[in-house]
Amino acid sequence: MKINGFTMIETLISVLILAMVVTASLTLVTLAERTLAGVRERERLLGAASVIQLKTVSNPLNIFGTSGDIEWAIEEKTADPDIEGDIAASALNFSGEEIIRGFESTENRTRKWTELTVKRNDKSVVLFPPPPAARTASGDQR
Repeated sequence: MKINGFTMIETLISVLILAMVVTASLTLVTLAERTLAGVRERERLLGAASVIQLKTVSNPLNIFGTSGDIEWAIEEKTADPDIEGDIAASALNFSGEEIIRGFESTENRTRKWTELTVKRNDKSVVLFPPPPAARTASGDQR
């Protein structure tokens, strides 16, 4: 006489498989929550950085500043021209002649930019607001 039902081993194996599925599901949920928290923090930081950038365009702020748990720093940076890249770029001439221009004065070819670094807790973001000359030119057009 045969009794229909599950053996103890089949029951233990099914419980083990169910436990592994539940553990994997909880791990994925925890990972998703951490990722979402990181994205929310990044969005808050970018929002605060955008507000600070807009304020720097309309009114010059101090070079360093804090607002609550947010810190920012504005830094003017420059870089000397890349001579090899400038030679290659200036030597492009479709008339057949090779012309290299601009080496008399490399001072006017120095690259300048502004970096706005915004920090909150241990996260930071760097924005590049328009240079002061572009700010005044856009203000004059209005």
